Amino acid sequence: MEQRKHPRYPFQCPARFSASHIASVQGQVINLSLQGCCLRTQDAVKPGHALQVQLQASTGEPPIQINRAMVQWALAPYVGVEFLTLSQDNQQRIQQVIRELEQQPVQPI
Repeated sequence: MEQRKHPRYPFQCPARFSASHIASVQGQVINLSLQGCCLRTQDAVKPGHALQVQLQASTGEPPIQINRAMVQWALAPYVGVEFLTLSQDNQQRIQQVIRELEQQPVQPI
C-alpha cells in the first residue's frame, strides 16, 4: 500500500506548467497535498521531467508559483508532480489552501 507523507485532497484549479522541452501549457489540478499535486493535461510529460508550475488556486490573486517540481508518474492524461522548490510565501499559500480543504466534509484521498 502506498504511503504518503501528506494527505491529498480533491481540489480543482487551473494550472500552467513549462519545462525545457515544452512551452507553457495549461492543465487542471485534480488533487493537492502540501508536497505535490495531480495534474490533468493533454501534453506529453514523463517521470523525471522537471517542471515549473503555476496554480491559480484563488480568483483575483496571483498564481502560486512552484519554481521546481518533478514528475513522479504519468498515466495519460494525468501526471503526479512533487513540489521541490518554492518560496516560503508560496508554501504558506499552499498550506492555507490545505487548511481550508481540511475544514470541508470531503475526505483526503
